Amino acid sequence: MPLAVLRLSAILIMVVAADEAAPAEPAAAEPVTVEPAAAEDARDAACQEQNVDYAGMPLRRVEGVVSPFLCQLQCQRFTACRCFTWNRVNKYCYLKTSVGGRRPNLHAVSGPRECAACNQEVSVDFYGNDIRYMGGVNSPALCQLLCQDEAACLYFSWKGRDEYCFLKHSDAGRRTAPDVVSGPRACH
Repeated sequence: MPLAVLRLSAILIMVVAADEAAPAEPAAAEPVTVEPAAAEDARDAACQEQNVDYAGMPLRRVEGVVSPFLCQLQCQRFTACRCFTWNRVNKYCYLKTSVGGRRPNLHAVSGPRECAACNQEVSVDFYGNDIRYMGGVNSPALCQLLCQDEAACLYFSWKGRDEYCFLKHSDAGRRTAPDVVSGPRACH
């Protein structure tokens, strides 16, 4: 078994063991000191934004987290956590309940709770039915998270080439479109 898989398994076992021993919402998160394999960081980097701070509502701060991958795992431990911002200088992991806006920060890496591409359709555009759109959105996972922050949004379409995220109230108007990923507000 490759070293990266073994290291990921060890991390996941530690997280599962910690979750089984603690209540659903632990009173205090402890610092994570395990260094993840480079392959794990590369896998999740596709849905994480470099040099961006999510200005959303803070849930808690976890100190001593050595990578954005481990910060994302911390977020997954808390039901209310929807996204995170990790500071590469002080190793703080800020767990958040919403994106709440994006602002530049050279020391930050931010991302959603999970990077899984659940129920997303590649090369499909849900044409029309737009609530609004935003530029500078670098992944379908972030576009889905922005949809969750908009009360009226039920679906989204993300145009990768232009980095546009279209928030939608319907999935009608389905059509084939290269470089577009569309999906529902949340994973089912």
